[in-house]
Order: sequence, then C-alpha cells, then structure tokens
Amino acid sequence: MPEKTKITAIVGLVSALVFCLASCAAKPVLILVRTESIDLDFSLENELGVMVDSLDRYGLPYRLASMDGVELRAGNKALACDVRFEDVRVKDYRAILVPCMGSGRYAIPQEMIEVLKRAYEERLIIAAQHSEEIFKPAALALYISTARSPGIVVDGRFITSYNSPNIAQTNHKPPDTENLILALRDALR
Repeated sequence: MPEKTKITAIVGLVSALVFCLASCAAKPVLILVRTESIDLDFSLENELGVMVDSLDRYGLPYRLASMDGVELRAGNKALACDVRFEDVRVKDYRAILVPCMGSGRYAIPQEMIEVLKRAYEERLIIAAQHSEEIFKPAALALYISTARSPGIVVDGRFITSYNSPNIAQTNHKPPDTENLILALRDALR
C-alpha cells in the first residue's frame, strides 16, 4: 500500500474516532413522546422506531420523555421512557425531537408544552415532525408556517418536517422521518 494511501486511511480513522468520542461525550437529544397515541403501534414501527434507529446509526445519544415516564409498548415493540415531562431539565439536553405520533387527534399535555417553552428559552434546537399544533400553545406561533411547509425546513434553531408516516399514507409521498434526523445531525455538528 502506498504511503499516501496509508496516511489518508489513518487520518480517516482518527477523524471517525474523534467524531464518535465527541458524540459519546455530548449531551443527549430528548425525544418527547405521546404515550396516548391511538396509532402507537404504527408510530413505534414507522416513526419513533425510525428516529431511534437513525439516532443510533449516527451515534447521537438520546433519551425519551413522556407524561408518565413508563415504557411505550405496542404489539411486540417496546421503548423505555427515561424521564417524565415534569422532571425534564432542558439544560441536560442538546436538542428536542418531537415525533408526530398521530398529532392533532388529542390534547397535547401541558407538561410537554412547558418542556418546549423551556427548550426555546434555553436556545436548544427543536426538530419536529408534523407537529405544528404544539407551536402555538408553546408560544412559538411564528414557526407554524415553517411546520406546514413541505419537505425539511431549517429555520434557525427549528427543523420541521411536514410529511410524517401518518401523512404519507394520505398524500402518497415518502415520509421525511430519516431526512429530519439527518438535518438534526447536521445542525448538532
């Protein structure tokens, strides 16, 4: 193997190691989940599951928060929630991720709205998938038009994706879930 090729390979490995170490030492992303979703099985498989798998693949640590902090279980799928909304200290996280999980079909817990307000005040990145209805009660109404835009939109510290897996069933376009996580990963670099 030529010397230049060896050096290039070593530099690539060192860069990958540095990125991995930085990701491992970084604060986690907090995912706000709705345990009362009527489409919980669908959400765990097609949205939240994709988000978690993508975060794992990109080496981004995460924690899940819910109203009661209990395990999400639907069918043979299960994800452990690490913290209740009311116990979240946003300073412990580097970003907030909000899956759709059938948004708009039931009330948003006030405790979840409070987490978003605090995250905004602390200047965290907020990535949300088809969750425009959370922005108005969280006093983030100026981002509603961003959340309604097609595709992935990055607007300062807000990253939104309109086409959740639920919406994709209606409009027959591919869901943006993976691309939302890619945009979040890029914003966290």
